[in-house]
Parts: sequence; C-alpha cells; structure tokens
Amino acid sequence: MICQKCGKNNATTHIHSVIGGIVKDIDLCPVCAAKEGYSTTPSGSLASMLSSVFGDMAMPVNSKAECCPCCNSFFREIAKTGKAGCPKCYEKFRNELLPYLKRVHGSVTHIGKKPIKDALVVSKTDKLSEMRKKLSELVKNENYEEAAVMRDKIKLYEEEGKNE
Repeated sequence: MICQKCGKNNATTHIHSVIGGIVKDIDLCPVCAAKEGYSTTPSGSLASMLSSVFGDMAMPVNSKAECCPCCNSFFREIAKTGKAGCPKCYEKFRNELLPYLKRVHGSVTHIGKKPIKDALVVSKTDKLSEMRKKLSELVKNENYEEAAVMRDKIKLYEEEGKNE
C-alpha cells in the first residue's frame, strides 16, 4: 500500500478519524505520519498508557516468576511494554490483567462492531430477556394480573420475531 500523502513510500500507519460525523481514512508512511504528529514507535500512546498503569504495580522480584506456556512471556514484560506475547497470555495472567484492564477501559468485556442486521437481532434478544426478567419479578412478588399481561406481551413479541 502506498502512502496517500506523499505517494512514494509504503504506508505503515492507518489513520481512521470521525469528525463531525464524517469518516476519514488515510494510510501514511512513517515519515508523513511523523509530520502529521502520529507516533509510529512501539512506545506510542497505548503502550505508554498501559506501562503507566502497570508500572504502579508492586512486582516482587522472584526468580520463579511464572511465564506463558505458549510464548514464554513474563507478566513483568507485558506490564512494561503493554503488549501481550500471545492470546494465551490473557489466560495465563488473567488475574493480574483484569483489574488494570477494567481501570483503563472501564470494562473487561470486549464488544466489537456488529453488522446492523445482527445488532437488531441482539437488541430484540435483549428486550426479550428484559421482559422475561420483569415477568419473573412480577411472579415473585405475586402480582399475577400484571404477570399474565407481561406473559402475553412476551408471546406477541416472540411471534413478531418469527414472522420477520
């Protein structure tokens, strides 16, 4: 891929920006990326942010420190660089990583992009589960009249989903 700014060098950086609802994608070479103010070094913003988060940890100096069975990475290395060696690192160091991922991202659950069609199915599933939860609360509280109405709403909602 060629740099879209200079048209000469190979592009190594992809910039995706949304400003005022307008999406702009551009591929830049390292020289043009640096001119635009984007860091192309591994010590970029994400690595330094994670390093600052993990740097707060008191890591005991231990010659028997555990390493990932797949890539032989140590947690100390992951904390220093902000990069896991492989997907198995997340499993191996799960207990150490979770508090910091939650602090950095606000959640430990990754929710990626979903196609619009799938999002509609998920939202219907979510609404149906909410309705069922409400039904169980009504039954638990012995509010049987409202529970019957909710049961009927659930049946209608399920039938609408089958007809689409």
